[in-house]
Amino acid sequence: MIDFPRWKYWLVGIAMVLGLLYASPNAFRPQPAVQIAMPTSQYFQRGKSIMGTEGSRSRGKW
Repeated sequence: MIDFPRWKYWLVGIAMVLGLLYASPNAFRPQPAVQIAMPTSQYFQRGKSIMGTEGSRSRGKW
């Protein structure tokens, strides 16, 4: 009924359990953080200068 000695089955089972324990941190990744900052006038001025220098214009709806 058993083709291999029992210790080989135990060795394979222990290796599988250790492999699952070793790989388990990959299943529980940390949640990505979202950073929220209030826009300042500096960002708006930079955006306006970029849009003005490249000659881009708004076409209304995106």
